[in-house]
Amino acid sequence: MSEIDTYRDLRFSPDGKRLAYAVLPPGVGTDLWVLDRARGFRSRLAHDAKASEWWPVWSTDGRSLAYSEAETGIRLMTADGSGEKQTLSVNTQQWQVPGSFSPDGKLLAYEELHRETAGDIWIVPLAPKGQPQVFLKTPFSEGLPTFAPNGRWIAYLSNESGSF
Repeated sequence: MSEIDTYRDLRFSPDGKRLAYAVLPPGVGTDLWVLDRARGFRSRLAHDAKASEWWPVWSTDGRSLAYSEAETGIRLMTADGSGEKQTLSVNTQQWQVPGSFSPDGKLLAYEELHRETAGDIWIVPLAPKGQPQVFLKTPFSEGLPTFAPNGRWIAYLSNESGSF
């Protein structure tokens, strides 16, 4: 990894020991990496020359990462990169960005950028696996959904008042 790469979407694991981030090397698609802070060891978790992977979000137990694969949708993988990646939602509009897992790890909230309604908030059930469902869809732009610690509420960004 070159020192002139661009780093973005940095997210600490729930225990603070690891850092997930996207790397944009010059002229190449975006890849996901995880840094083990104690050992100073970096590992590339997602790499597809035809896809851009970014916006990693840690599961509440730190075992998994949800991320945006711009060409596919929201994907889920183990935090160590082993095993098969799962597709949680299929990108049918412009872009999907994971927001947060519910505290019990059974739901994932995400933002879908839509041509007509700007940003909308969706929820996808993980346990058991279910189909994505719209949570909030208005003429305004809503995004960055984050579950409250008790799981009963979702905070989000909106421009309904005229500004974010």
